[in-house]
Amino acid sequence: MFANSIEGYIDYYLAQPAILSDYETTVLTKAREQGGVSVTQYEQAWSRYKQCMTDLGYKNVILDHLPNGLYQRVMSDTIPDQAKYDKAMRDDDDCYDDIAVIAQVYNAQIGNVHFYTDIDEGFIDCLRRNSLVPISYTADQYSEERASQQLSFNLNDPEVVGCAVANNYFYGYEGEPHTNWFQ
Repeated sequence: MFANSIEGYIDYYLAQPAILSDYETTVLTKAREQGGVSVTQYEQAWSRYKQCMTDLGYKNVILDHLPNGLYQRVMSDTIPDQAKYDKAMRDDDDCYDDIAVIAQVYNAQIGNVHFYTDIDEGFIDCLRRNSLVPISYTADQYSEERASQQLSFNLNDPEVVGCAVANNYFYGYEGEPHTNWFQ
């Protein structure tokens, strides 16, 4: 586990100022005092990400809003101009880096409440707590199912995706929004 409480989890990041943007440091310091990242702080962080992308000239920047309230970036469809697309991916990373830790802390508050360092453990715990798998389901079972490509739950279920995002898995799924930043 990273920490025993949300304050401890925030302290873990605040003790590493080199990985935080000035914005994140300000938000996390306040969040530490109030006992966690608020919905408002989380929403403002994602608004900041979208504005950053818009300011760089990208259009149609959208976020995937999941049933548990979390957001996930929606990458642009690819375009034939590889250099232009590669620059867009770097810009996206730069904009996200300004809010990444805020998102990670809030994600943990929602879907990794025990602050597991093992992503699979956190993911499976979230699935169990949300009755998406049986309470007896384990991370080892998930690992075996994943290796055989025979999952006993639906990875395309938006609630499952919410647990994945809450534990820092980011992936596309059937039915997710699509966008093209270059239109």
